[in-house]
Amino acid sequence: MTNRVITLWYRPPELLLGVDQYGAEVDIWSLGCIFGELLSGKALFHGATEVEQIAKINKLLGFPSKEDWPDVDKLPHAHFLNKKYVGNHLRQHICSDRQVEPQALDLLQRMLCLNPARRIEARDALAHPYFTTGERIDSRLPWKAGGLEMLTNKRHVGNQGAHRRPGEDRGGHKRAKHR
Repeated sequence: MTNRVITLWYRPPELLLGVDQYGAEVDIWSLGCIFGELLSGKALFHGATEVEQIAKINKLLGFPSKEDWPDVDKLPHAHFLNKKYVGNHLRQHICSDRQVEPQALDLLQRMLCLNPARRIEARDALAHPYFTTGERIDSRLPWKAGGLEMLTNKRHVGNQGAHRRPGEDRGGHKRAKHR
């Protein structure tokens, strides 16, 4: 299989390091990247190249120890990892300018585990306390008028022109008078 199956910003470290046999754990990493974006308001790893991408992951999540990922040094591109990046800084990065639930951070850490063999599985992620207790992320998202329209597939025909001034078309331009 190819290791270029996922958009670069969401590609897991094992693929960037040259693994060509993988499973659902690559999708959990990608979901973790998206979840991290929802929590932080910005992309976690936005590299322009594969080397830059692994460097950004390495810098934020640290260099994997032998205990964390025993065979990482045997991967084809392991030489791109930098041992000077010590420790996981994900919590500080996510919480630098906002409050985030501890359960959300725990789930994120498990989704973005460097070692794919230790990454949380989908069934365990869905059973995580973040989804079963506490406040839901969707309750903190801004609500826009019309959102219900998309969810229910209904249109509110009676209100379509309510925001326009008399004599204006939908674009806010004055309507031509017809005789």
